[in-house]
Amino acid sequence: MAKLWTFRDTPGCVDPDSWFCLEYSLFPEHSFEMHFHDFTEIVIVRHGHGLHLFEDRKYALAAGDVFVITPNEVHGYDDIEGLDLCNIMFDFKRFDISDSDLQHLPGFHALFHLEPAFRLERGLTSKFRLSKEQMLHLFHNLVAPLEEEYRDRPPACESMMHAYLTLVIGYLSRNYVEQATPASPELLGLSRVRSFIESNYQDDISLQDLADIACMSKNTLLRAFTKYYGGSPIKYLIHYRLTKASDLLREGNSSVTDVAYAVGFSDSSYFARQFQKAYRLTPREFRKRAT
Repeated sequence: MAKLWTFRDTPGCVDPDSWFCLEYSLFPEHSFEMHFHDFTEIVIVRHGHGLHLFEDRKYALAAGDVFVITPNEVHGYDDIEGLDLCNIMFDFKRFDISDSDLQHLPGFHALFHLEPAFRLERGLTSKFRLSKEQMLHLFHNLVAPLEEEYRDRPPACESMMHAYLTLVIGYLSRNYVEQATPASPELLGLSRVRSFIESNYQDDISLQDLADIACMSKNTLLRAFTKYYGGSPIKYLIHYRLTKASDLLREGNSSVTDVAYAVGFSDSSYFARQFQKAYRLTPREFRKRAT
């Protein structure tokens, strides 16, 4: 039976009640128990090799491999020989990047959202693997100062940890796009679509526009996007526009019509219908409750 792990269960964790933990794990043993946790974990294989057990599948691991474990995903390790891991663990809810363009990077969506889903749904066997030069840069310039802030806890360490973690995620996300793997075209195609929507939601966007960005046919994009995001690309576009509209309505400075146009709706009546369908309140009722 899988065991629940929290920051408090992690050996050497500096502050079990914090949002962040960094730990190096050396597994000389043959296997490591199946477990899950309530935080996000970036795993970087420094040395050695073994098998990563994920649900009912097995994936070979080697130096340079990077993968993300999302909360509540059951995993473990087997057939280990000198497996040396860097585990960067954090609470995404408290690591706020909502105002950052980091989340608009296609590699970010692929690494943190799509690849975990592909592992579960399709048994993804392709790898995101850093070269020796990339590993040296990552650990020397980004992970080492992040670890120093975390271990020594100097003044303003929380802000510095947030900054260095942002740099780590940004570096991994950028390099993910440059990796050529069998699953990359579909993963990155879907990621480019989501990134484009979130960066250009105010514009007039058609399904054909998104299919061109994904380098897929419209039907292929519809099937793939619906499978991994739970709805069509246009449905996601409308949802994202409505989320941005709710933020503007909370501010209370613009008319409903102006809000509709600001987030990309060309028809304020259509906007009002979609908003009421999503929030079960009219835009005006939502504003009254929110302000």
